[in-house]
Amino acid sequence: MSWAAVAQKAKDATATNKEPKRVVFAPAVESVGDGGNEREHIDVSRTSCHGVGTAIPAYQKGLLILDANAFIKGMDNFSDVADVLVTTPQVVAEVRDRAARELLSRFSQVLHVLEPSKEAIAAVVSVAEKTGDLGAMSRTDIRLCALALYCCKATNSLQPPIEPRQAVINPDGDHGTEIVTDAVPDEGNDDSEAASNGSEDGEDENDDDEGWITPENIHQHLRGAADAVGERFDGGVACVTSDYAMQNTLKHLGVSIVGPHGMRIQELRQWLLRCTSCFALTNDTTRQFCGTCGSGNTLRRVQYVVTREGKKQLFINFCKPISTRGTVYNLPKPRGGKRGTNRCLVLREDQMAHVIRGTTSAKLREKHVVRGSGNDEELAAFGEVPKPHKRDVNQPRMFSSYHKYNVNEKKKSRASRRK
Repeated sequence: MSWAAVAQKAKDATATNKEPKRVVFAPAVESVGDGGNEREHIDVSRTSCHGVGTAIPAYQKGLLILDANAFIKGMDNFSDVADVLVTTPQVVAEVRDRAARELLSRFSQVLHVLEPSKEAIAAVVSVAEKTGDLGAMSRTDIRLCALALYCCKATNSLQPPIEPRQAVINPDGDHGTEIVTDAVPDEGNDDSEAASNGSEDGEDENDDDEGWITPENIHQHLRGAADAVGERFDGGVACVTSDYAMQNTLKHLGVSIVGPHGMRIQELRQWLLRCTSCFALTNDTTRQFCGTCGSGNTLRRVQYVVTREGKKQLFINFCKPISTRGTVYNLPKPRGGKRGTNRCLVLREDQMAHVIRGTTSAKLREKHVVRGSGNDEELAAFGEVPKPHKRDVNQPRMFSSYHKYNVNEKKKSRASRRK
C-alpha cells in the first residue's frame, strides 16, 4: 500500500463531527500507602463521557478556559468570578507536581474537559503563523487556544479580532526593512513623553536620583503598576493563561484573557526569526535551521512592526550577547557504525539527506502519514502522536546537534563496586 493510499484511508476514518467532544472530569482522591508515606493522585479513569456533539455548559457568572499554569501557580479563587471551568485533556495530563494536583483535587466545582473543533484549530494555527507565535506554542497550547475560540463563538462573546499587518515586498527586491536599536517611547503616553523631555536638561544635575521613586514621579509608578495588573474579570468567557505567546494569539483572535497574578501582555507583537550568522530573515518561526546559509542554532526571535508604508521595522537588542551554546566544546570524535556521528550529528540543514541514507523520500512520507493517521489534518506537525520508547535512527533529526555539555567527556559507569 502506497503512502497516498494510507493517507486517504486515514482521512476517511477521521470523524467528521464539527462539535467538540465533552467529558466531565470529576477528580477523586485516593491515598496509597508507600512505606509510611501517603501520596495523593487523581483517578483519571473515573471520567464520564456524555457523548459527542454536546453543547457548552450554561453559566451564570462566567466561563473560564484554564491552562496548566493556572493550577501550577496556585489559583483557587475561580468560584468567585466563574461557575463553569473548562479545559482540555492535555492540560490535565500536564499537571504533575504534587501541589498542583492537590489543588486540582480540592476543586469544589466540576471541571469540564472539552475537545476543540477542527475549524477552531485551523483558525488558531493560521493566526499564530501570521503573528510568529507558532514556533513558541506546543500542541497543548494550540488546542487550548482553539477551545477558547470555540467557546467564545458559541456564547457570542467574541471581541472584534485584530488582523496582523503583513509587510509589502517590493518587486525590485527591496524588502524595506529598517532596524531600530533605541527604545521607542509610547506614543499614547503624552505625560510620560513630556516628563522625559523635561528631564533631559536636568539629567546631569539629578543623576543620582535616577531610578528612585520621588513625589514627582510616584503617579507614574502607580499608573504603571495598575496597567501591569490589567482589567479585572467581571464575567463572560475568558482564557486563563500566563503564556505570553498564547495571550498574543488570543488577543489577535478576539478572545479575552486573564493573567494569573496580573501576568498579562500590554501590547500586541509580531515576531520573525533572524539568523545571527548571515542576518537573513524568515517568517517561519518553526524552523531550526537557517534557510539561507543552513546554519543551526543561529535563529533568534526578533520583534517587528509594519509601518503604514508596508515596511518592516525590526527591534533588535544588540546589547544582548549571542548565546554560545554548543560552541564551547569540541565536536564529538568521529565514529562509525549504526549510531555513529555520521548518523546522528546534524550541524547543517543539508546534512539531513546524509543522515537518512538508504531511505527514499516516498518511504519517509509514508512513515509520516502512518504515524499521524487519525489526527487532525490541521495539526500535521502538532498532532497528538504516540511517544516512541526509542528514537528511530532512520528518521531525520529536526533540530541541530548543539549541546551545552561536553560530548567528549567520559560518562560515569554505574557498575556495582565490591566492598
